[in-house]
Amino acid sequence: MVGARSLFEPFGFVGLGWQHYALMNGSISTSDTSDLADRDDVMTVPMGAGLELAYGRFMVDTRLTYRQTYFNNMLRATGGRLDNWGVSAQLGVGF
Repeated sequence: MVGARSLFEPFGFVGLGWQHYALMNGSISTSDTSDLADRDDVMTVPMGAGLELAYGRFMVDTRLTYRQTYFNNMLRATGGRLDNWGVSAQLGVGF
């Protein structure tokens, strides 16, 4: 807290997650010799950082998130990864 009416709050986070993927209603071959599996269970480790600023009733929140994945075998031949990242920002006014 910088002043009575202002806020400066950096933060970080890390977690552990699980996602299940399943191909449905498609005409793609997913046999044992196919490059694409019909289902997969993936462990994710989301991590990121952000910053929240507030002055009076006005607020700004920004964050960066990266999700590392493990045990992702959906794309068998290429060994493709399902890692992803995101950037977001929010602007608000409190009532």
